[in-house]
Amino acid sequence: AVRKATELLAKDPHNAKALRERGEAKRKLGQHKDAIVDFNAALAFQPSMALALAGRGAARRALRQLPEALTDFDAALKLQPHNSLFLLDRGAVRHALGQPAEALGDAEAALRLKPSFVAALQLRGEVKRKLGKHREAIVDFNSALNLEPRHVPALASRGSAKRAMGLRMEALADFDFALQIAPRNPAVFAGRGATRLELRMADAAHSDFEAALALDPGNEFAKWGRDASILQLETAGLQITLSGFQSSGLNTKFIERRRPGFAVSGYPTYWSINGTYFLFWCEKEERWKGNKWSNLQKVQQGSTAGFISAPVGADIRSATNPARGWHEYDGKSWVALPSAGVASVMS
Repeated sequence: AVRKATELLAKDPHNAKALRERGEAKRKLGQHKDAIVDFNAALAFQPSMALALAGRGAARRALRQLPEALTDFDAALKLQPHNSLFLLDRGAVRHALGQPAEALGDAEAALRLKPSFVAALQLRGEVKRKLGKHREAIVDFNSALNLEPRHVPALASRGSAKRAMGLRMEALADFDFALQIAPRNPAVFAGRGATRLELRMADAAHSDFEAALALDPGNEFAKWGRDASILQLETAGLQITLSGFQSSGLNTKFIERRRPGFAVSGYPTYWSINGTYFLFWCEKEERWKGNKWSNLQKVQQGSTAGFISAPVGADIRSATNPARGWHEYDGKSWVALPSAGVASVMS
């Protein structure tokens, strides 16, 4: 596109349309400063070219020249007040400038023109999320994802909203899916790292923050998260490693979570590295058992359900006498596994 426009300009240097098209092509290639030069030239010949104003606004936004970008989008919208894309872009600039009411207004206007505008649903949800209206934000993110299930910004933003509501495992699922689609997105790595940090998954959180910094070395949030994960690793509680179970996902390290929200019967719980499983003290049966993360609340409310169980009275926290001889439920019956259980305990 750049070459084609350049060939046209060689024949007619005053061709405003070709200048605008070359500027847009450069902008999409990330050549924002060069793009602005072309947009400026196009506007010198044709000051009322709305697409050139909007293109320059988008390039300025990418360069964090936000007040200038806002001026361009205002001018473009005076020329085309019902352009939903211009409204979306101005809303995004206003959001970045800390003008939530105005940003919401632009998103709403874009959606009135185009109710199924995924990016506008995402923007409206994101503004609501930043305002602390997490449930309302999730409604918008869900609507966007119903229309476009692989929309990474909506997945990541929904993950952040769920994290803020304490739905951390659901948040992880959103971040995981987003990274399957966009495996080089530093913001999503940082978001997942923060969620894992709150779940005391320090090893995994540290890996996420390192990945974010490898892609974006100046990411201050990722720098904070990396330091916080290192501190959490240094102050971690007991780490219990299980082995010998039929379900391979259980043969891993379980890390103590001491926070009150994770306690069962007054005892801390121990969570697998990926946060899928937890071990808890079953007071009614006087033994340690294992269950999935989604059943934590039921267990805290008194449920004795589990799919692995230690011998009655065995202390899984003992490093000198590792608890072996566990049972595992295979979907039909309980199976005795004489060699299954605690492989090691580290403080």
